[in-house]
Amino acid sequence: MYFRSVRRQYLRKVEDYDGRIALEPLLTAERDRAFLKQLKKNFEDEKELMKDVPGWEVGTLYGEPIFKTAPKDFHMNPTINEYFAQSSPKDTEYNYLFAYKNC
Repeated sequence: MYFRSVRRQYLRKVEDYDGRIALEPLLTAERDRAFLKQLKKNFEDEKELMKDVPGWEVGTLYGEPIFKTAPKDFHMNPTINEYFAQSSPKDTEYNYLFAYKNC
C-alpha cells in the first residue's frame, strides 16, 4: 500500500513539473509581449506629450541620440523610471513590487 501511494505522488509531481515546463515558453512570450506593448505605449505618449516642442524627436534628446556609439538597431532596456514614466505613482509602485521584478 505504501509503495503505491508513494508511486502515485511521484507520478503527480512528474506531471506537475512537465506542465510547468510546457507552459514556461508561453508565459515568457506573454511577459515579453506585455513589455513591448508598454514600450510602444510609452513611445506614443511621448510623441503626444512633446508634439508642440520644436526640434523634439521621440527617443532622442532634442535630436541627439542618447547612445551615440551604439548602432541604430541596438536596444537598451529602459530603467524602471523610464518604463513607468507615464503611470501614476501608485501604479508604478505596484508594478515595481510585483510585476517588473519578474521580467
